[in-house]
Amino acid sequence: MSEFYFDYKCIAMNSTSTNSKGTDKALDFYLFQDYNNNDGSMCVQVYIPKALQEKFCGVRLYSLPNGVEMPDFMSQAPYEFIPRDEVVGRGMETYHLCDDNCIFIRSKNGELSGSGVIAFIDGADRNAAPKVENAYKYVINYAKKETISYRIVEQKNRIKIQVIYPLIRSDMVLQVIKKRGAKPILIKDRLNEENLLMTKDGPAEIILKANGRIEDVVKVSFAAEDTNGTDFRLVFADLSNNKYYLLVDESDYTLEDKNLRVREQRTKHKLTDSVRRCPYCGNPMAITPQHTKKDTQICTCSGEIRTYTVSDPKLLHQQTVICGANLPMLSNPAFDELNPHALDGASDDDGFITVRNLIIPQPYLTLPSMNVVVVGAPKSGKTIYLSSVMNMRDGGTSKGVYSDPFLLNRILNVFDKTGKGLKSVKEVQFENVDVTGNRGTLGYNCERERSSSVDKIKRRYVISVGGMVESYTDPAEAFRLSWHPIGFQMGNLGYIYFYDIPGEKFTQTTTDKVRAVDMADCYLAVIDGANPHGAKGALNDLHKALQRIPKLAKKNIDMENMPIAIVFTKHDLKLSDYVHEGDEEGIKNCFDENCHVVREDILGMMPKNGVYSGSELERHIDCSSYELEHFLRSSGDRVSTDLLTDIKSRYKNIKFFTCSALGNDECLGESDEDTKEVLFRPRRLRLELPLIWLMYQKGLIKR
Repeated sequence: MSEFYFDYKCIAMNSTSTNSKGTDKALDFYLFQDYNNNDGSMCVQVYIPKALQEKFCGVRLYSLPNGVEMPDFMSQAPYEFIPRDEVVGRGMETYHLCDDNCIFIRSKNGELSGSGVIAFIDGADRNAAPKVENAYKYVINYAKKETISYRIVEQKNRIKIQVIYPLIRSDMVLQVIKKRGAKPILIKDRLNEENLLMTKDGPAEIILKANGRIEDVVKVSFAAEDTNGTDFRLVFADLSNNKYYLLVDESDYTLEDKNLRVREQRTKHKLTDSVRRCPYCGNPMAITPQHTKKDTQICTCSGEIRTYTVSDPKLLHQQTVICGANLPMLSNPAFDELNPHALDGASDDDGFITVRNLIIPQPYLTLPSMNVVVVGAPKSGKTIYLSSVMNMRDGGTSKGVYSDPFLLNRILNVFDKTGKGLKSVKEVQFENVDVTGNRGTLGYNCERERSSSVDKIKRRYVISVGGMVESYTDPAEAFRLSWHPIGFQMGNLGYIYFYDIPGEKFTQTTTDKVRAVDMADCYLAVIDGANPHGAKGALNDLHKALQRIPKLAKKNIDMENMPIAIVFTKHDLKLSDYVHEGDEEGIKNCFDENCHVVREDILGMMPKNGVYSGSELERHIDCSSYELEHFLRSSGDRVSTDLLTDIKSRYKNIKFFTCSALGNDECLGESDEDTKEVLFRPRRLRLELPLIWLMYQKGLIKR
């Protein structure tokens, strides 16, 4: 992570130790942010391969925070014991090594640096003494980087720079990087001496003097031949300073796009209007009929009152709003709007929706809501992105597939400061009023189907250790999702419904319509961040997908003003920390450590007061989007430049994001046809940012 310095050594204590690689990193350590902790503290994830696990019944962790010596694990009690498999009568133990194929070294009071021993227990006796040949010793060096912030103001032939820096023990030298037409955000740009701003005496330098103050300020200016079309950043002259210090660019804009940026700042708080639609049929919601408290009333999304006899206690003494459309007929692939009676007499089981009268949650009528339609080319990472956001878990035959949405919960906890409503995110159930004769009861059959371990509606979003990740989705299965959105009540913030459109719809030339497109309040466009054709290929996929959307819709869509979050996946492949040390070319093409876009400690940016506007988080989103846009322009390819220019001219309310749903390419095993095995618990990076921005655009995050 760019905000932290992290390094480690892990050595087998005996040369005969199982899985010894003969290196100083015999086990793989990863810095990991735990979203389930209240403070979102950092911990260390240690990957334990299955082949190593199978020889032991569990592992004991001996940890010495800030320690420099190895603990005596032969006589010392362990800090933690983690069993491999679930044991009958295990009491309060809930975490097992086999759950994630990894263990976690937790921080103590925010401190991760220290030493320790990871000792595996031989055989099946959990109480057996550990052996030296089954143990690994480790040392962790961890620190949060000190921030040095700066601002560059560009004038016609001069730049003015202000640097604010903390207490430092020795002098530091900063240099100015310039690059024509784009942000110098790649490591290769930083290493290229031709990008240095020069003076008559050599490279332009800013000297930060060693000081005894908590904060110091330096102001300088340099002549520049032509700042228009050139961007500037600061870098350390001594690159080793990147280990412990973070350079943060606080500049508002560059000279060439000053007017555009000012205009964006003036209009970004404008709330985009949308029609509240029924989440199931898509028709505009009517004003519900007047209802007397304690009376029982069932009415439709169009405002019609249904005269059902109701005895179910969960329906009594309240107003229940249902979708009044004939969903089994409408969702039947054979249904023709021009010939609606062609399916008269057809079974409800022939449609994608198999029940009538789906219940719309009561708070939906009064809280803000947004329908997020997710688009993208095949194999762009769209399904894995949604899987990571929803965090679907397979609870087996007893519980079925259910959501554990820790990312959404974190958003709720930050921005819902009302003290009212749900304290955690609740998945919307597909419940219905089941009518027999004239008697209405509460029906769960549709939700039971969706949540079953064999149905693919929810199951396709399950990412579990040992399970397989599909890189391709059967279009017939994916198409059902336009009728089966996954919805969440975000406490008192409102509702989010996700509609997934099969990527094949953006590559085919058929005239078939996709109803979910008409449901959209906003779009989340997922683009393959590791496109083999580079920026040109990614932009071409994006351009085609956005142009294809109106052709898939039955109605006219105001694409110009529609909020569109453009998300580039596989972010980890552009971070030097996760590139193999021997891959010099790969490292050179990674983002510089001081870019906004490489920041991963999103929880550390969340506003403490729950106000997004003016927060560090908002600024980070703006700056990251700006960097990504410049990165796409910097490819040097005229086609890429033209594509991006066209996208920016057509769509006025867009933001660029980058994320990683898995956190590390090593999380997946070898490819087996179109699937890969998940080897250990994924590290989700930057996934929440596009959702937060969209929620702000649609009013779920208060203004």
